[in-house]
Amino acid sequence: MGRPGTDLERDDQWPLLLDNAIRSFYGTPFEWGVHDCCISVCDVVYAMTETDLASEFRGYRGIKEAAEILKDNGGVEGIAETMAQMYNLPEITPAFAQRGDVVLLNLPPHGDTLGIVSPDGDIIASGEKGWQHVSIEFCKRAWSI
Repeated sequence: MGRPGTDLERDDQWPLLLDNAIRSFYGTPFEWGVHDCCISVCDVVYAMTETDLASEFRGYRGIKEAAEILKDNGGVEGIAETMAQMYNLPEITPAFAQRGDVVLLNLPPHGDTLGIVSPDGDIIASGEKGWQHVSIEFCKRAWSI
């Protein structure tokens, strides 16, 4: 069951599903619309909840289409806010983000990026060669799943 204040229901086996979903993407190279920061995080959330936070944004391919969607929706932060509002995800202080929670990072030189808290409590985000571990110092915002 989801945490209070969310419309999402976590599967009873969500810790295992979180771990399996994250592991399935290790070594998967970055690809716009397939394994980028938004899609990969939403795929992990889907594994835990069977709710597709990215349903409104899926289907784009390549940097040109991704840039259009980002421009039309207020960037990565705007997309995260839209998803949070659509699914009633409470915003939390990044330092209190727990396993399976979504975080908004500001990663130089790329800027805003979505990440997720892994089963061991590390923050990870989609990078050029797959998941990359990220310091909490780069977290701007977080939402409870």
